[in-house]
Amino acid sequence: MAQILLLLLFSIQLLPTDGASPKEEVLRIVEAARGVYRDESKTPPYLANSIIVVAANSAYFPIYKNWAMHARVLGLKWIVIAMDHGIYDMIGEKYAIMADVNIPGESTFRQPNFNMISCEKKNAVRKIIEYTNVDVIFSDVDNVWVKDPLAPERSLGRLIQSGFYDYIFQMNLPPSAHPEGDPNYCRDDGQCKQPSEANTGFYFLSNKKNSAWIALLKKVEEVCIQKPEVDDQTNFWKGVIQHIQNTDDENSVQYSGSGNFLRKMYCEGRAIANPGVFHMCNMNPYEHPTGKLDYARDWSTYHANWCVGSAEKIERLKVAKAWRVD
Repeated sequence: MAQILLLLLFSIQLLPTDGASPKEEVLRIVEAARGVYRDESKTPPYLANSIIVVAANSAYFPIYKNWAMHARVLGLKWIVIAMDHGIYDMIGEKYAIMADVNIPGESTFRQPNFNMISCEKKNAVRKIIEYTNVDVIFSDVDNVWVKDPLAPERSLGRLIQSGFYDYIFQMNLPPSAHPEGDPNYCRDDGQCKQPSEANTGFYFLSNKKNSAWIALLKKVEEVCIQKPEVDDQTNFWKGVIQHIQNTDDENSVQYSGSGNFLRKMYCEGRAIANPGVFHMCNMNPYEHPTGKLDYARDWSTYHANWCVGSAEKIERLKVAKAWRVD
């Protein structure tokens, strides 16, 4: 029954609000958000084709409001994927896209509504890149941006500016300084071992290999439908990414025009033009910490995860002095 419900939800289109087609609705909102900075003269070339996307429902509106207050100070603009009609009405059609679900309440980790919302975030991003040619910077709203992570001197900004990577992601666990057999090992400069599962609440997606990305995200949707008891993070990493084998030679990958990623490479520090190779790298975990701040250094973002419920998230943000809402 749960699989049937998810299949129905993922088959619905993003809801137009003014008689426009779903594609026209996305194009209108994306165009307004392109370039990420409200002052277009401040947009560097490497972000000219990027948009910032967040997602929330009405239960998380205070946490979204806090995220937005920080983002406004940084001069940013963004799109909201509204996970229920309540938050859509609060934000308005100028900045929000109504998702394929309508789940207004607070959801607990790995419960059906939580998994449905998390998988829908991937579905909405897939539609954005399918309808447009933009690069996507996605952030959960409990991942607060205190300093601009897109600036060229910051980890994420530097990696985006390089133009090397199809996917830049946030690590999910505190880094370990012990390389021997530790899957969470990260060097002092922030480059980590390739993880078996990382965070899907903060990432950059380059749209250069559009058809392969669309195919990959459709596969994630299929896995979400097959495994509704699991959230998008595990379905993305363990259900899809782990099944793409590594390669150390992109020239050995014979791309047949199938529109799929055939092999993957990790933090090579150079451009990988082969459209069949998925090239990914991690953000510096010391600049982009998750859970707690005890290992952070000169951090620009903080993801208040590894806790249950909005009240605990708010408390963590207050401890981090990253809570602006009265």
